Amino acid sequence: MSDKEDVKDQSLHSTNDHNEKTELHEKHRNSQPHDVEFKVILLGATGSGKSSAGNVLLHEHGNEKGFKTSCFAKSETEVSILKSVKRSMEKNNVNKLYKIDIIDTPAKRDSGLPDWKFEYEMKEAKRLSSPGPHAFLLCIPANEVSQYFTEDVDYYDKYFDGTLAESTIVVFTRCDQFKSENNLEFDSYRAMEQNHVLKK
Repeated sequence: MSDKEDVKDQSLHSTNDHNEKTELHEKHRNSQPHDVEFKVILLGATGSGKSSAGNVLLHEHGNEKGFKTSCFAKSETEVSILKSVKRSMEKNNVNKLYKIDIIDTPAKRDSGLPDWKFEYEMKEAKRLSSPGPHAFLLCIPANEVSQYFTEDVDYYDKYFDGTLAESTIVVFTRCDQFKSENNLEFDSYRAMEQNHVLKK
């Protein structure tokens, strides 16, 4: 065997070893239990920025693996839900394996789903969030606070055994739409202080 052939054979062997080790590492990573696992459920009306909020948590911006987003006033959640309401991200940090499951849900009022389908999707979201959910992200557009119907929160709450109030993080979305330098638009937030969600 010539020197060139010997070098080529060693290089091929090294590449195969690397690929084999990478494959074994992936199998090991996927088989080991997660040190920390979070289950987060997204709640909000159509156009409230739920999908965008989920993608921020997933670090998926414009990636097909993330939630589909749109600037149009229609529900994109229905499309993703029919495939799967759950998207996941895994991350290694200081020898700990973290996993976060983001579970999207349909809007109560304008998802376009019949009642039976909405009921099914909410129950499915609860199933996928087991043994959680550990948190709810309630997305409310900052420029439409007064239009948000707080009775919807009570409606969602019944699907999660009354745990919504103690585990909810309110996320004000679309804040970039406020253009006034003196922030007069934020006067509408005064009514939010008495909001049923925040009062809880």
